[in-house]
Amino acid sequence: MTNRMRRAARVSNAGAVLHGSACAAENTALRGQFERARASLDGLLATPRLPADTRAWLLTTAAELEQRAGQADAADAAYRAALQAAPDDYTRLAYADFLIEQQRAAQALAVLQDRPRSDAVLAAPGDCGRAGEGAGRAGRHHRDARTHRHGR
Repeated sequence: MTNRMRRAARVSNAGAVLHGSACAAENTALRGQFERARASLDGLLATPRLPADTRAWLLTTAAELEQRAGQADAADAAYRAALQAAPDDYTRLAYADFLIEQQRAAQALAVLQDRPRSDAVLAAPGDCGRAGEGAGRAGRHHRDARTHRHGR
């Protein structure tokens, strides 16, 4: 094996380790172990030269962790950072869902304003109008895409 091939294999393995560690942190958060999951994600986010889409994925995962942990300010900041790093429809829908749950329907609509029409995006305006009647329905459609998100 040449040096170039060894370096390429190390980079590839490092990517697999990062993704595996991120998924493990997400599962840890789903079990309610927020501090441990947060520490793991913070460590991954400190990785030098992360590609923008990987940084955005990690930030979205952190935002969802903070949302489940009831840390609205931290969740909001992480969603905004993810969208700044590499905007994608999954994160936009997740952020819109979060905003609706926070009774911030106008902001949720603004996040989705220029997006192509899909079932989830079309549901958002109606859900924003019902925000006071049990918010959070708009972005729930985004959770169906969750299994596809990890393949970024």
